[in-house]
Amino acid sequence: MVIKRPRRAGRIHTVVRLTAMVVLFVLLQELLGKFARADHTYGNLRWYFDVGAAMHERGFFNVWTPYPPVFHALLYLLTAFQTGIAGFINFWKILNLAGIASIAYVVFRLLEMEGRERALTAAFGFALVSATWASRLTIGLYMDQFDYLPMVLMLLSLYFLVKNRVALSGALCGAGFMTKMFPGVLLLVALFSLEMKRKIVYVAAFAAVCAAILAPYLFRSTEPLVSWYNFTASRDGWETVWHYPTVKFPPIPNPKLLVEPFRSEARPYAWLGWLTALSISAYMVWRWKRAGPAGASAARQALCLVLLLLIFSKGVSSYFVFWVFPLLFLCYGPLAAFVLCCAFLLVANIEFFVDTHWASIWIRHGMFVGLLVAQIVTQHRRARELQGAPEKKNLVSA
Repeated sequence: MVIKRPRRAGRIHTVVRLTAMVVLFVLLQELLGKFARADHTYGNLRWYFDVGAAMHERGFFNVWTPYPPVFHALLYLLTAFQTGIAGFINFWKILNLAGIASIAYVVFRLLEMEGRERALTAAFGFALVSATWASRLTIGLYMDQFDYLPMVLMLLSLYFLVKNRVALSGALCGAGFMTKMFPGVLLLVALFSLEMKRKIVYVAAFAAVCAAILAPYLFRSTEPLVSWYNFTASRDGWETVWHYPTVKFPPIPNPKLLVEPFRSEARPYAWLGWLTALSISAYMVWRWKRAGPAGASAARQALCLVLLLLIFSKGVSSYFVFWVFPLLFLCYGPLAAFVLCCAFLLVANIEFFVDTHWASIWIRHGMFVGLLVAQIVTQHRRARELQGAPEKKNLVSA
């Protein structure tokens, strides 16, 4: 009986955490229902469908999109099997559910080594917050962006990096980078944590996948890539503190205009790109001097790097907060991570009102900075503990 008490106590704590999550989830839906205007229209998918139709009408290489190459190819493939918007939306719902389930599963597998109950609780927490239905910011089943795909690729790359399967991790990182750039943070984690031989394997796998994805464009037509780059680089700021006090939202190009090459020499907020590179470099050098191999710390490094991208980006669409949700469950206790996700959703939903727009932007930015500082402090303390451990062991041995 004495031996079973810790396990029983652990199960009680798990039940308490799960119950607290469910209660908070219900309260979140009630609160959002009081002021948020839930969006279940899949408006962005209608734009996707029109772009896909233009690609089939004018030719794959004759239409560019505002996103990296994988999205370009994925949209062409998905619209090839759907002749109507209704079928396209229904299929997208299935993809959303598959994305959520995949992320929850990878979160479980990454945390399983720290205890099955924590892993299950974290996976449940992510799936539960993704079931939100009362949000103006679409999430879960109602998500009308494709970000679940790069999130899955980033987490799979993280999982295989932790498992020392560096070639597979590098390949998935390359695929994620070609899908929406931010999964590329795992490349930096690998470069600053792996020994030289594994580092070479990782970079080679990353480069091979990127080259394979880019090859059709390089041999047939680079116009979709050039137009995508010019459009991305020339975009003005949106939904960040960097363009305060002017309210700005991202431009949505007319699908009919995507058949014409995009040219622009404008490079607004170029200084933010340099500031991002400088801050990321400083953080990685700091980490390199203090911590050991990629493993349990890899998720914390990835979280910090994604936060730096969000802090210094010239544009942060409201749904970008979802990038950090799985990482929060990997770096914090399940209940704490769930509370943070709920807080991000609440803050995001007040952005859509004139009177509270800037309050939402500033609070969200403050949360990014606060999480980054908290992670740096935690990592500093853990590094000192790791450095002190051998000394204590030597003293005991002596």
